Amino acid sequence: MIKEISFGLLLLAATAPTKATTDSVDCFGKAVERNPGETESDDISRAAFVQICMESKGYKFNIALPSCPRSVGPIRYLQITTLCYEPPRNRR
Repeated sequence: MIKEISFGLLLLAATAPTKATTDSVDCFGKAVERNPGETESDDISRAAFVQICMESKGYKFNIALPSCPRSVGPIRYLQITTLCYEPPRNRR
């Protein structure tokens, strides 16, 4: 499942590169570099890393967003999609 979603992120980045998409692809790439394994615990670790990475870039994970899909499966799959992150607020 993670592979399918990561491929979707890369495809989305190639067709409509928004800041959020490129940030999430960057975070997911770093997560895979840190933990390239194929087990469920590796998936969980990568998802947590992506969330921390995205939050460090100013995004906020929000599963209640209308754009966040509900039928993807475990929350770890939602943590790697830009559809579940609120963009950074303008800071003064």
